[in-house]
Amino acid sequence: MLSKRISAVFILLIMVELSLASIFRAYLYGLPFPEPSQGTPVERMETFLGEAVPFSRTLRSAMVELRYLLGFREQDGIFLTENRLIENIEEPVSSYVQSNTEALIHFAQQQSIPTYITLIPTASAILQNATPSFSDSRIYNQKQFIDERYKNFSGSLFCIDVYSALLQNNSQSLYFGTESLLSMQGGYFVYETVSRRMGNAPYGLDRFEISHLPQRYYGSLYHRVEFRNVEPDTISLFYYRGDSKEFSVVHHEETDKVYYTLFPTFLADLGSPLDVMLGGQSPVVDIEQQRKFNNSLLVFCDRQMFSVLPFLACDYRNIRALDLQQATEQQLQDIRISQYDEILFAYSVDTFMHSNAISRIKNGSWE
Repeated sequence: MLSKRISAVFILLIMVELSLASIFRAYLYGLPFPEPSQGTPVERMETFLGEAVPFSRTLRSAMVELRYLLGFREQDGIFLTENRLIENIEEPVSSYVQSNTEALIHFAQQQSIPTYITLIPTASAILQNATPSFSDSRIYNQKQFIDERYKNFSGSLFCIDVYSALLQNNSQSLYFGTESLLSMQGGYFVYETVSRRMGNAPYGLDRFEISHLPQRYYGSLYHRVEFRNVEPDTISLFYYRGDSKEFSVVHHEETDKVYYTLFPTFLADLGSPLDVMLGGQSPVVDIEQQRKFNNSLLVFCDRQMFSVLPFLACDYRNIRALDLQQATEQQLQDIRISQYDEILFAYSVDTFMHSNAISRIKNGSWE
């Protein structure tokens, strides 16, 4: 206990020293202190420090690195490791879980079309060996949560377990190191399991050519903690290299956007490397394949699936991906279930536990 107190006092002293150094340096550069009319003294000090600190180092980043050197391996719910950042998700919101579960069961019971569901675990569940063993935070048991949901869905939806496939391959680069999302490597193992469970013959990894974007990518976890010791992510794209396949991707927004590739790489040059996968996220995205495939698939999903959909696109003539968080009421009403051969709900465990957007499935007409 005494050592923790000493560490806390030491960190506080360093913080004060860094703040004073930043203020002094800012004055040397002529940065003015905000006028009294620009808020309370505390608000004006925060504004000033926010502008002053970049003249030396980001104070937040400096403190994170200092805490790391002192043995603290968690910041803002994010585990700091030698080569990646791992977000530890919080306990589920029971009301959201219940409303999502009830809405999905009700929806599935109204359909004659085969309806599947897969819940995708986050990195904290699959990469537990990489998390600090001495952290004060308990890692939430996502496996147990998934199993309980699947028991609820039994008899209404076909449940697809991707947890086991990811765990068996956890030595691979399944997740980004600075983002709470599957990489395309991880997306492949989800695809392989989902495709087989839905009655398809998944393509082997040897049927895809891997290309790497030259841009360095720092994701949302990096920006939350500014832990500069972690390396940026490399975004890898998996191109089907068998028989010629031609794809088009249509994003339905206020003004539709059309890409004639699964990977519009020019978006990386515009500052959005992650959006290279299918052109990013939109309320409704249509993926068309110009081949003699008959089956079409309707997917209700979050962004976690955007590393999986490019693989699934090889199995279907048409995939419509709908984000229940973003879709308007009119877009929900416009969906015609009868146009599709199969339906898939694919969500991150984090989304299912902490958002009730999935329960909006009850708002559609679903003819």
